[in-house]
Amino acid sequence: MIHDKELISNEKGAVQGIPLSLMIAMTIVLIVSPLAFESLQNYSQNSTRNNIEYNLERLHEVALVVYSSQTGGYTSSLQHTMTISPYGSASIDHVRIGSDLRSSEDFKAYFLDYSINGAPIMIMNSEQQIPLMAHESGAIMIEDINSNREITLQLSLVDSSMTDPSSPCGGIIGIDSRFICVEVI
Repeated sequence: MIHDKELISNEKGAVQGIPLSLMIAMTIVLIVSPLAFESLQNYSQNSTRNNIEYNLERLHEVALVVYSSQTGGYTSSLQHTMTISPYGSASIDHVRIGSDLRSSEDFKAYFLDYSINGAPIMIMNSEQQIPLMAHESGAIMIEDINSNREITLQLSLVDSSMTDPSSPCGGIIGIDSRFICVEVI
């Protein structure tokens, strides 16, 4: 009887247990690979989100300095450069800065929002609400960011005492509050 088992296992160089080991290994790979892919995708989205929020927080800090200054003062107009970078498989659909203060959606001037892989995320201007307006349409839309993108912005204080129609925000007709005019340079 023992002699028959030896013949079966040695016949044609067959090795016992290899098909079972391969089947177990393939099952483990099939179970683990979607989890690993999802983890990498989550890491890409979180890294991208952190990068965007870091840049928008720095923008808000510069806007706060400009908003706190005196009209025509040294810090009433400052430049700020943002470097927005998507990571891995993440793509940035848009980053929106500001809104038209004359529209029915003027509350959006107090928000900065962005979208990663189709999921909208809105963040507020921290505790200090500073209205941001870009031009007649009110917003700067930075869209379809698939690689590193450097954007330089000019932030300028506008208040009701100013009547400069050459301003990128179109002067202040219809706006009776202080706000930050943001333009891409």
